[in-house]
Amino acid sequence: MREDLRQTVKDLPDVAQAVRATARKAWPDRKEFTSSIKAAPPAPRTASNDQAVEVPALTAYIDLAEWDSRAKSLGASSNSLAAGVACRLAVRVGRVRADGTVTLRFPISLRTKDDTRSNALTVVDVTVDPTHAATKLGEMHVKITQAILAEMENADDEFLSTFPLAVMIPRWMNRRIAAWRRVVPIFR
Repeated sequence: MREDLRQTVKDLPDVAQAVRATARKAWPDRKEFTSSIKAAPPAPRTASNDQAVEVPALTAYIDLAEWDSRAKSLGASSNSLAAGVACRLAVRVGRVRADGTVTLRFPISLRTKDDTRSNALTVVDVTVDPTHAATKLGEMHVKITQAILAEMENADDEFLSTFPLAVMIPRWMNRRIAAWRRVVPIFR
């Protein structure tokens, strides 16, 4: 018990920093967040029997040369074409912000030589207009590239600084936060 108490006291500055970082991140969108918290929670799901559930899935095999050629014809890289596809999928499933934009999330590795951190990553959120995601990707490509390069040059630990709070946040609040942010993750 003494060991746990010592560890708790030792971790308090990290928790305080995480609370401040969370407040800084939440403040700009506070009205959206409070309205999502006030909304009725989803109805609890109950299992009635042991039926097998088949989750829909689709696998597509695309020739790499064709993929790269299509990306180039749209004025982008292969990764930006994947972002464009994710953007269009987000529109199809309704993961669009009130202003019609889509937020794409890119996890970025910040690991450098001799870096021994267990978690050397951050995320970059890029808000894009999905209107031309299927026809012209050049603007989206530039916006994504600039955001990622800026984060890599000026990497702060704001994203990671909220992690000490993760174990203290109830599941229902995590679901609300995810629904509120309407973020589409993109993996590079």
